[in-house]
Amino acid sequence: MKVFSIPVMIHATVYVRAENAGDALSQARDLVGGAVYAGENEDFCGKDYSDSYLPDVSISPAMTVGELDPHFIEEVHDLS
Repeated sequence: MKVFSIPVMIHATVYVRAENAGDALSQARDLVGGAVYAGENEDFCGKDYSDSYLPDVSISPAMTVGELDPHFIEEVHDLS
């Protein structure tokens, strides 16, 4: 048995607290092209968007897996 790495596109929702839509887009754009760790941390928040303790910028932990790219499959570990 082996472990393989396969790139997939992940679609997520970002909740931004801002005075207006322009400010919200500006803050959200800071995430584009960056990397986030999907473990339990301040980037991912399961709080309802009406919660007063919601961070200024947070990513919903509920995501949709989009397309996968079978051209870049890579063996990363052999379990045998």
